[in-house]
Amino acid sequence: EQTPTVPITVYGSSKLAGEHYTNSYNECYGLDTTVLRIFNNYGPRAHYEGDSGEIIPRSIVKIIYGESPVIFGDGSVTRDFFYVKDTAKVLTSLMGYGNEITGKTFNLGTGIEYTMKYLLETLIELMPEYKVNIEYLPDRPADVPRLWVDSKLIRSLVEIKDEKPFEEGLKETIAFYKTLSESRALNKEIKLYNWEK
Repeated sequence: EQTPTVPITVYGSSKLAGEHYTNSYNECYGLDTTVLRIFNNYGPRAHYEGDSGEIIPRSIVKIIYGESPVIFGDGSVTRDFFYVKDTAKVLTSLMGYGNEITGKTFNLGTGIEYTMKYLLETLIELMPEYKVNIEYLPDRPADVPRLWVDSKLIRSLVEIKDEKPFEEGLKETIAFYKTLSESRALNKEIKLYNWEK
C-alpha cells in the first residue's frame, strides 16, 4: 500500500483516479471511506463476454466449445487470483470496523503469483474431456508483466481463513460455465482482443 503508484495502463490510471476521489471525499467531506484493492477476483459469474471478458472465464468458455484458449505473449505474465467468495467474506467482516479502516487503503490477494501459462495448463488439465491446446498470440499492448499482492496489512486486521485453494476455485468456476453453456451459446459472446473497440 505504501509503494508509489505509477500505472502504465489506462485501466490502472482509472483505478488510481478512483482511489484519489475516494480519499478526497474522506478529506473534504468527512465521508467514511476505505480503499480496498481486490486483485484479480475470479469465480462463477465473472465476465467472459465482450470487452470486459476476463482470462479465466473466457478461457473456460473457449475450452467448453473445443476452441484453444489464448495467451498473449509467452505466458510468463503473472497474476494474483483471489476467489470471489473469499472476497465476499472479507468485505462482510469489514462491516464491523469503524475508524480503524476509515481513510485507509488495503491490498487484498493471496500473495501467490500464477503465470498465464500455468493457469491455462491447469484449466486444460481440469477439463480433460476437451482436447485443446494453448494458442499463443503477440503481447497485449502495455500489459503489466507481474501482479503480486502484499496483503499483510489487511491480514493483520481481519482473519482470512479457509481460503479456497486455486484449483478448487477453478473447478467451481468451470462447473458454473458448463451449466450456463447448456442454455446459450457463450462462445458467440467472446471478444478475443478485448482492449479494442
